[in-house]
This record gives sequence, structure tokens and C-alpha cells, in this order.
Amino acid sequence: MEKSSINILLVEDEPVAARLNSDHLKKNGYNVIHAYSGTDAVSAAIGNRDSLNLILMDIELGDGMDGTAAAREILSRQHIPIIFYSSHTENEIICRTEDIPSYGYVLKNAGAQVLEAAIKMALNLHKAQSKSALKEEQEKEARYKDLVDNAGEAIFVAQNGRLKLVNPATLKLTERTEDELYSSPFIEFIHPEDRSYVIENHLKRTSGSYAPTRYNFRLITEDGSIKWVEINSIIYTWNSSPATLNFLTNITERKQIEDALRESENKYRKIFENIQDIFYQTDISGNIIEISPSIEKYAGFSRSELIGRPVTDVYVNPGLREELIEKIHESGEVVDYELALQDKNSNTVYTSTNSHFLYDSDGNITGIEGSLRDVTARKKAEVDLKESLRQKELLMIELQHRVKNNLGIISSLLSLEMPKLKDETARAVFMNARTRILSMSGIYEQLYGSGNLESVSLAKYVTDLANMILKTYSIRSRNLLLETNLEEIQLDLRRTVPLGLILNELITNILKYAYPDGHGGSINIETRKDDNIITVKVADNGIGLPEGFSIKKADTMGLSLVKMLVDQIGGKLNVESSGGTKITITFKD
Repeated sequence: MEKSSINILLVEDEPVAARLNSDHLKKNGYNVIHAYSGTDAVSAAIGNRDSLNLILMDIELGDGMDGTAAAREILSRQHIPIIFYSSHTENEIICRTEDIPSYGYVLKNAGAQVLEAAIKMALNLHKAQSKSALKEEQEKEARYKDLVDNAGEAIFVAQNGRLKLVNPATLKLTERTEDELYSSPFIEFIHPEDRSYVIENHLKRTSGSYAPTRYNFRLITEDGSIKWVEINSIIYTWNSSPATLNFLTNITERKQIEDALRESENKYRKIFENIQDIFYQTDISGNIIEISPSIEKYAGFSRSELIGRPVTDVYVNPGLREELIEKIHESGEVVDYELALQDKNSNTVYTSTNSHFLYDSDGNITGIEGSLRDVTARKKAEVDLKESLRQKELLMIELQHRVKNNLGIISSLLSLEMPKLKDETARAVFMNARTRILSMSGIYEQLYGSGNLESVSLAKYVTDLANMILKTYSIRSRNLLLETNLEEIQLDLRRTVPLGLILNELITNILKYAYPDGHGGSINIETRKDDNIITVKVADNGIGLPEGFSIKKADTMGLSLVKMLVDQIGGKLNVESSGGTKITITFKD
């Protein structure tokens, strides 16, 4: 470097010494700027920042800022070589300069050659250090550039409405070229609805005012599509002026998920708030932790009045909650389980609940969750229906009682008239009619006695019917033995009446024809059920049927009635005559 281009700041408070030193430096070809105090030195160094090459700094500068303080102030603002040029050799003075990164300490009486050598050495050393620092800075810059260029996150510098530096990830995110990003105001790449907000934050940050470091906005890509981004922005210096260093993360997918979740939450929140059923949750202690607003419609309570209260407060019988918990333990849930609750006015509200346990991540029960449906109207309808059915049952019982009584009266009337009849045939007709009536009366008597209006016990009915017929024909039956093998079968009224008439005909025929002349014997009656087929057998060990007998061709009143009644119940009739007579009837249950 030519001496004529070297500018030296001479800081000397003694005018004469300052003049001599200045003349000497100028004589040696240097350009000299003079400062008489520490304050002047700082001002001169700042004012000549770009052209100043070296400072010769005296230590004792009179009143005010001394040389060491001035040196510290200057070095805090710029990197420049400083040589302390002093007449003091005291250790105390020299020690004051030791912590200051200077380029030497030269005594004023050391001579011009020593000063010249010190100046050259300082300039050369500073030059070498500057080159080394520049190289290190360049290497560091290269490393940083490599990191920035290969970063997956978009990084850019913004200043005065323009982008000053962008990395490849920014090009990819914005789907723009470098020329497009550098040549246009960056606001053009932001969604119109977000521009004012982004500009406001940028201006606040560069002016030193508070602005949020992180926030979200929308970018517009080359094809007009929208991308949501999250920006992390900090203040930065670019070419000695305020700028912002920004990091952009594409959060479009996350935003879509958030929007979908928000939409879903809003949708289910609306469902929750408008659902007609009552949704509820309780903790393990039975305290209500959530309940839908529909509770107010049915029970008069608001959500806020119930949340936090024990659920048993709304039970008609608080002890029933333990039964509910036991039921859930049995199968993991309850479905259409009835609970009697009470509203705000202590009126009973009948509900149907579907409920199950809530669990934590370790599988521990944390509470109960479920829904309640008001079934008070249904419950009232059920009560009304049961009462109506009860009234009808009472009416049917009374009707059957009257039917039984009327049949009994008819039977009694026939009994009163029979002694008046001299003709045996007429007496037989009356007798047959009476037993037929009694067979039907026995059915209604059993119905009335059992309280079952739909079916009778076939075993009991057959036993009572057979004994009644034998008692009626006591003269003919005195030498006969009744044997029964009867399964317990419930038979409906529709088929019991015709079956009773059939049995009446078969048993009376045995009494009339199977044992002539009072011979003894037996009557065997059997009933059984196999799957859905009912079998009824009536047998005797009497004289049997006449040779060539066919029930299909029989024209007597009794047998014709039997055939007709068997058809009526959808049954089949089979007749066997070997060592007596056996008649089998089968029909579907």
C-alpha cells in the first residue's frame, strides 16, 4: 500500500507535540487527521470509518475521556489497528492498555525510526489478519450457504418489500423462479386477505416494535393454488440496514387436517347440542362430567346445574345405580335398560339407557358413558295397556265362568228330563248330549280355575273328562279299570274343545259296545308329544270291532262326529282291532 493512501488518526492533546508528530508523519508520506481529546478521537474515527487505516493514540488526554477509553469505544464500532503512543513508562499506565487489542505501545522519545517501524508492522499485521478473517468469513459464509441451500425449510431475507436472498426450498415452496421472486414485491405472492397482516408484522419488526415471531398466512403459487405456511421471522441486518430473516414451513396438509377436525368437531358439536336423546358421562365416583343440552327439554335442568353433581341426585332410587353398574360389568354394556329418574320438579321421568364403561390407556375404568331416551309416554302406554289387558282378562274369566255355568245348567236340565223318558234310545241321546256338554264345560272350568285364558293342561283335562264319563255311566263302568299314561302338554282352547268331544265319543263307545253283558276290562288312554306332533291313543281289551268294519264308512252319529272333529284339528285317525280296539289320533302342535 502506498503511503500517500494511508490515513492516520493522531490523537494528541499537546498542541506542540501534535504539530511536530503530524509534520513528521506527513514528511514520511502519510495523511494525518488530528484529534485533541478522546471524544474528538471517537468522532473522527466514526466520521472517517471507510478511509481511516491506523490510529496513534496518546493515553493521557487531559480532562474527559482518556486514550484507553477512546480506544475501547472505537474498537466496539470498527476493526482498526491502534498503536498507543505515549511518554509514560509507569507500569500503572501501561497496564491500563493490556486488555485492549492494540498493535503495540511506542514511547514518544523512542525516535522516528521506531515509530515508522511500528506503523509498518501494525499495517502489515492488520492486513494479514484482515485477509485471514476474510478467508475465515468466506469459509463460514460458504458453510452457511451450503446449509441454507440444502435446508428442507424455505429460508429468505426480506427488506424494503423485496426478497434479497432465497434458498432452493423457497423456490420449491412458492413454485416460482429466482427472477420472479427477486423482481417482484414479495407481497404479490401472498393471498390478498393476508397481505395487510404480513406487511404490518414486517414493518413492526424492522422498526424495532413488537410483532409475533410465529404466525400463519397463505401463499399463492404460480398456478393460483393456495398453500398455508407458518413463518418464523427475526430481525436481521442486510447490507448494514434492517431486514428480516424468515423461515417458512408448509403446513397446508396440517391445516387441512385441522380444518377437517374443526369441521367434524363443529358437526358433532351441533349434533351433540341438538340431539333429542340425552348424552352423558360420569367419572368413576359417579359425578356428572358431561351432559347434552337436551336434558333441559326433558328434565328442566341446565347443563351447568348438573355438571359436577352426583348422578344419583337425579335417581328416584339412588341405590339402583349399583344395579346398573353390575349389569354393565356382566356384559360390558346395557341396551334399553330402564331407569326411573326425576326432573327438576321431582317428577318421575322413565328413561331407557344404552351405557358402557370408559377406560384409560391402561385399561382402567374411569367412568360411564351413555345415552338416555325419555320413555315416559311409552311407559304410561304400557301401564294403560296392561290395565286394559287385565280388564279384558277379568272379562274373559267372567265370560268363561258364565259359559261353564250355562253349560252346567243345560246339563242339569237334561238330567232332570231323562227320568221322564221311557224310550231307551231317547235316554241314550240325552245321555250322549249331556256328556258332550260336560266335556266342554270341563275345559272352561279348568280355564277359570287356573287363570290361564289361552291353554289347558291336557293331562289334567283328559283325567277329569274320563272320570266324569265313567261316573256318568257308573252302571256300565263299575267293572272297568281306567289306565292313563299322560305327558304334560299345554293345548290351546281352539283344539282342546274338539279333542274333548272326540275323547267323549270314543270313551262312551267303549262303555256301550266293548264289554257286553257287564264283562270287566280296561280302558287305556295315552298322550305324548314328539317334536311338534301330538299323539292321543284310546284303547280297550274288549270284543273289538265287527269284521269288515271301516270307520270311513261308519254312519253313526258318534263316529261321524269323530271323523269331522279330527279333520277340524288337522289330524289323522287310525283304527286297529286286535285283542280289543285301539284308536290313534295325531295332529301338529
